[in-house]
Amino acid sequence: MVLIHNYPSGNLTPSSADLNITKKSVMHVNLWILIH
Repeated sequence: MVLIHNYPSGNLTPSSADLNITKKSVMHVNLWILIH
């Protein structure tokens, strides 16, 4: 599974919201995150 989204501001650093949803996704569907 690949999940992507754009960064309209051009800042490629994940926001706290990005990191939070990633953590929740991992916990709920038992995913391995290779790149964030």
